[in-house]
Amino acid sequence: NPLTITMPAGNVTLTAAFEAKTNATITPTTADYDKYSSAANHAAIDVTLTVGDYAFNALKNGETTLSADTDYIVNGNTYTITTTYLDTLATGATALTFDMDGGTDPTLTITVADSTPLPPNTYTVTATSADATKGTSAVTTEGTAFEEGASVTVTATAAEGNKFTGWTAEGITLTEEQK
Repeated sequence: NPLTITMPAGNVTLTAAFEAKTNATITPTTADYDKYSSAANHAAIDVTLTVGDYAFNALKNGETTLSADTDYIVNGNTYTITTTYLDTLATGATALTFDMDGGTDPTLTITVADSTPLPPNTYTVTATSADATKGTSAVTTEGTAFEEGASVTVTATAAEGNKFTGWTAEGITLTEEQK
């Protein structure tokens, strides 16, 4: 901004004009992400950075600097936060800061959810004999853990000279026909 003038035959007054620098901005400033791969919000997040009068230095999560071309990809003024990086975040709110060389650093707040369905509860069935010398019993359905509603078969085999007289149960109410 140096100005060189040729002095005229008279007094000269020069006035310097100034204005505040323009801070960087981003759009959007908030985003939602779901770690569950089948969820609607399981997608990379595109952020548009308008640098204003400052230059971009780095994208940070707290003190940790994200890696360009791995954690995010730059295409012009669009910064795409990758799903690979987003999947590493804990559920809850995460603030990513666009670190500029001056002014106010814009912040993207990402709300991370994980709606991955929980596996169903499973339960065991144990078949025992009231007197092993008179007969044996066994679970004959393949497997060791069963979901609620599964059909499970148990079989009682009487020892020679004995007969099967019925079942008693804990954890389930047997019908008269099942007893």
